[in-house]
Amino acid sequence: MKKPNEIVKELHQDVQLSVPQNFDHLPEESRKQEIVKELHQDVQLSLPQNFDHLPEEPRKQAQNILPNKTLGYEARDKAMQEFIMGLFQLLTSDL
Repeated sequence: MKKPNEIVKELHQDVQLSVPQNFDHLPEESRKQEIVKELHQDVQLSLPQNFDHLPEEPRKQAQNILPNKTLGYEARDKAMQEFIMGLFQLLTSDL
């Protein structure tokens, strides 16, 4: 089983490879928001049903957001974007 740090580094590499270069001119916070929007659909499609590889807090968030059918589409979309932004910050802060 991979260590959390190894997983974080692999995910960070994947994120870096898939981030478009056309956001370089934006301020940092806007750039992060645009990156999250771009990756949002890909992440939703590729998230596993088992979140054991994530650190505890992001794992709990993912487990609560994805199956929550009581949230409206916009609320679930916003919650997922916040989750992705948090995970993105976690990935970039450890490197």
